[in-house]
Amino acid sequence: MRFFSQLFDEPAEIVIAHGRVVLTALSLAAITIDPTEPQQLAQYVATTLILYAAYSVAMLAALYWRFIHNLNGGLVHAIDLAVVALLLGLTEGFSSPFLVFFTFALLTASLRWDWQGIAVTMVVLVLIAGAVAVVDFANAGQLSSVNQSLIRAAYLVATGTILAYASAHREHERGRLTKLAL
Repeated sequence: MRFFSQLFDEPAEIVIAHGRVVLTALSLAAITIDPTEPQQLAQYVATTLILYAAYSVAMLAALYWRFIHNLNGGLVHAIDLAVVALLLGLTEGFSSPFLVFFTFALLTASLRWDWQGIAVTMVVLVLIAGAVAVVDFANAGQLSSVNQSLIRAAYLVATGTILAYASAHREHERGRLTKLAL
């Protein structure tokens, strides 16, 4: 029980850093067991994940040892989004197992910011998804890839909208409780 009370007292960046390390470590384990497709790009994917893992561990250590006091959440978030875009570009696009990083980005936005930050992240992710879809369609030339892309974009919009609503609702309830307390 003590672990959970301490966990909820930690800044969001520490929780996000832990999640980033776990997600990256599990992704590295997964590609070690079953390398990604296409095979000719597997080395680039592995290198990207190794560099991201090193970044993730360094960020976590810096936060714990208080080397970083005032972290620029926007810059860290931009790096996370760039890695997501790179991993999807190097792998199978929307069929990539790294699509889970999209959800991670939305969840980290919900921990860092209010509903506006989640909405901006959702728009950026949809733009990344659109770019990946265009590349997929150009390479495959099949209508099925467009259908899959639209369904996955709808997933992103639905997930982002629900998280944004939950954040706005939390703010609304907090305001109501403040009024009641006065």
